[in-house]
Amino acid sequence: MILVLVFATCNMYANVNLLPSLGDGVAENIFQDVIITGTITDKNGAPLPGANVLAKGTSVGVVSNFDGDYTIKVPDGVTTLVVSFIGFADQEININGRTEINITLLESAEGLNEVVVTALGIKRSKRSLAYSITKIDGDDFTETRETNIANGLAGKVAGVSVTKPASGPGGASRVIIRGNSSLTGNNQPLYVVDGIPIDNTNRGTAGEWGGSDGGDGIGNLNPDDIETMSVLKGNSAAALYGSLASNGVILITTKKGKTNQGLQVEINSNYVFEEAINHLDPQTEYGHGLLGQKPTTQTEAWDAGEFSWGAKLDGSSVIQFDGVSRPYSYSGDNFDKFYRTGSTFTNTIALSGGAERLGYRFSASNMENESVMPNSGMKRQTFSMNMHGSALDDKLSFQTSAQYIFQNVRNRPQLADSPYNAHYSVWQLPVTINVLDLRGDPDRLGANPEDATDLYGSTMGQKGYELLPTSSIWFQNPYWAAYQQTNNIGKNRILASASLQYEINDWAYVKARGGVDQFDRITEDVFPTGTGHNLTGGMNQGQLKYKQSNFDVMVGSSHEFDNGIAYDFLAGANKMRLQENGTYAYGNNFALPFFYSIANGINNGGSSSFAKLGSHSVYGQAEISYKNWLFLTGSARNDWFSVLDGRDIFYPSVGVSAVLSDVLKLPEAINYAKVRTSWAQVGGVGDINAYSLNQTYSLGRAQLGIPRGAITSGSVRNANLNPLLVTELELGFNLQFFNNRLGVDFSYYDKKTEDDILSAGISYTSGYSSTIVNIGELSNKGVELLLTGTPVMTDNFKWDVSFNMGYNKSEVVSLVDPENDEERFNIGLSRARHAWVTHIEGMPFGQITGSVYLRDSNGEIALDANGLPQVDTDAGTVAFGTGVHPFNAGLQNSFRYKDWRLSFLIDMRDGAVGHSGTNQQLYRRGVHKNTLVGRETGIGGRPASEIRNYYTKIFNDIAEEFIYDAGFIKLRELSLGYNVPSKFLEKTFIRKASISAVGRNLWLIHSNVDNIDPESSYNAGNAQGLDFFAMPQSTSFGFNVNLTF
Repeated sequence: MILVLVFATCNMYANVNLLPSLGDGVAENIFQDVIITGTITDKNGAPLPGANVLAKGTSVGVVSNFDGDYTIKVPDGVTTLVVSFIGFADQEININGRTEINITLLESAEGLNEVVVTALGIKRSKRSLAYSITKIDGDDFTETRETNIANGLAGKVAGVSVTKPASGPGGASRVIIRGNSSLTGNNQPLYVVDGIPIDNTNRGTAGEWGGSDGGDGIGNLNPDDIETMSVLKGNSAAALYGSLASNGVILITTKKGKTNQGLQVEINSNYVFEEAINHLDPQTEYGHGLLGQKPTTQTEAWDAGEFSWGAKLDGSSVIQFDGVSRPYSYSGDNFDKFYRTGSTFTNTIALSGGAERLGYRFSASNMENESVMPNSGMKRQTFSMNMHGSALDDKLSFQTSAQYIFQNVRNRPQLADSPYNAHYSVWQLPVTINVLDLRGDPDRLGANPEDATDLYGSTMGQKGYELLPTSSIWFQNPYWAAYQQTNNIGKNRILASASLQYEINDWAYVKARGGVDQFDRITEDVFPTGTGHNLTGGMNQGQLKYKQSNFDVMVGSSHEFDNGIAYDFLAGANKMRLQENGTYAYGNNFALPFFYSIANGINNGGSSSFAKLGSHSVYGQAEISYKNWLFLTGSARNDWFSVLDGRDIFYPSVGVSAVLSDVLKLPEAINYAKVRTSWAQVGGVGDINAYSLNQTYSLGRAQLGIPRGAITSGSVRNANLNPLLVTELELGFNLQFFNNRLGVDFSYYDKKTEDDILSAGISYTSGYSSTIVNIGELSNKGVELLLTGTPVMTDNFKWDVSFNMGYNKSEVVSLVDPENDEERFNIGLSRARHAWVTHIEGMPFGQITGSVYLRDSNGEIALDANGLPQVDTDAGTVAFGTGVHPFNAGLQNSFRYKDWRLSFLIDMRDGAVGHSGTNQQLYRRGVHKNTLVGRETGIGGRPASEIRNYYTKIFNDIAEEFIYDAGFIKLRELSLGYNVPSKFLEKTFIRKASISAVGRNLWLIHSNVDNIDPESSYNAGNAQGLDFFAMPQSTSFGFNVNLTF
């Protein structure tokens, strides 16, 4: 509606020429053999090679080159150029005496007949599709870039929710399409690169007791190598992938060289700064201490080092944890002192070109990141190759691509629980303690610069051991956590694919394609000597070797008959094999302090793991069309799974689309109208691993020479387990108005998951505690809307706008534990252990649940005899709302004036709640501003000196206090760019040049929570909505330079 109103007021200016027309007499004197040059692009600025430029009224014309550039010699008397390109609306351009004219073409209604890449790499006409598909150009990921390209989808695709956990460099991304399809299994989409499925497992995540984000697979890819990314949202779109596609599919096509093109060199450099966003707003009126008193001895200061329950700040000299007396006053913002300015520097060089029947592209890229977290960062080097060509009079064609990726992440920050989590300590320090005073030994940051055994004890206080700001060994020195507790993850990855296609005749072909995703992942964690809670230290090392291979063979046929009926048929088979081998070693209690080696551990050992699984599949798809306006499509796939003892499942789909504007007389304003509907089933095996249905045992130490074995799993195997099944109905329409100046794309879907795979409790009399069964049922219903428009377009100025939104209503339909018949299922627990993420029958996915205040008849908090708030035990565990945003929207605007461009993206989410463990801890420590209440007067008749007990009671027992509305509005992206005009490059070897200033996460426009970012999260799993001292979100700004030679 917003765009319609804009058009109602702006359409009258749509084709206005800003320069006045010249009379015929003037034109006769000017237009004599005038040479005009320029560039022809689409609305996204991509060049259009092969566009026709004609001097109107003559036969003089030229064709734009690979870069969209053209040069035409205009005959005497011609005042207009006519520009045309297949799939785009023709334009007539008044010359008006100009010698350089850059032209932007818009898609025509026929442009919706363009060929798009769909499931299995099948190329289909866009107008024939009975489902929703969204294509994003690679440029959207390279200008305002993220180190993980999946995060670049945020706010850009209707029905797609993107969560970026605050987990540091190389962290994973959570992408959900049309809601969660499984209650406990993987809900992220399948990623396919150049036709080959890739691994996207998040190998390491933080939970209730801490941990770090091990990263995912999609985060390894180089954005500069991506040509397009297509999001297949519905089951019908993804059904040909069968069991892999229950959560949707994201197709990634990498850049290729062009045939008949000379050598082209492209260089892209991107440099951005990062700053941690400081939402922390602590109370600055009271300092460290207990019972409202300042510490008077070093021991008292050490015992109170983590608490801000001291006296009011007065500037007097007060002893601190290290025995030094300092002013009892606000020491400054510890947040800004601890976090640093981060940076990411990316350089990519690409060589491309081709001969008559061969195209090639080679690229090399280097990315170096320094995190806002001290002593943390990552490096990634990528080398890629892509070749395609043909032979035998174009009957035989081939395509091959390969990428080698090396990625190293050093010191991924620890998240959630306190051990090794620097954020936990920095955020809770009393305002009288300067975090810089915790640096300690400059040669060993965070360590005691000298012996302090008289305070800490004979062992703990040694020089070089952790400098503790408090007597609690779990409240770690943040510099020790950042610089001494180290970890490293290195990954060597190869992605490769090759295909060969032979055209049997004009209507039939056969194709074979194979590919592999293979990597080695090496990890090391060092727990240093002298750590407060682990004085003797230890370390872990591990190596994981992974390989997934896919091989497809297909046969296809297509033909159009004279009566307007046409068909397109495909049949094929797939073989998938996956293998993992892991080796792990540990060494604890170092014999020699500060010498970090597995062999130096007094207690050491190791383990290994092995898994091998596979599947066989057959599939087919057929499309019948009538006069290119009515389309009927059906597909089917059958999968056989090794993990289910060879059991199989069949996935059908059917869809109908009709381009009504081709056969009905519609109002003049509507130039394109299409309706579509589809129904499909897909499924999967959830998180079932290679041996979930096999009874396994472990070997123990031999006794009297006889090896011992034991069944150590508490879960009994279920030989009757079946794949889960996801059924979806989709309805939609596409409309284009005002000669494609306004577009509407609407979808409604109804998706139901049955036989979800869950772990359920069983009677202990069986000898086991649980089994895996098909008991879950989940529903997702929603709408998606995409509005696109060009309110203003003149020769020199153009304004494009798009608005997308998605609303998903989820419901846990069935969730019955066969042992206790409970209609609840906990999937996550907060660190304070009084708030959960829970599935509840009849309610939306992933409810945040917990305890609430007992209140009197007036709604006031009821206090007990000790003046402390009480829990409403009768209410039990209350559901506060879902931790998953049901509403997601994005508003994108792009402006072009001559060679300048400006764009911005606003990201909006609503409908979810969260539980802030961060604010909960700030209550406990006396850092939160709300804890100022009662400092002087007390609460509930109790003296002010006991105020800590009041807020500690809330910390311990009341989840309600820390529930927040997780909705927000953010300025997600902003860029200002300039394309250097070709006339300035004529005497150089540079063919094209552009520069842009870019920024991400620049403004939190609206938020409902204090001290944290509303997106704060420490993992990418299903238990969303829990916050506990994750990395702060960051804002980035920098520059991007692109040169073509």
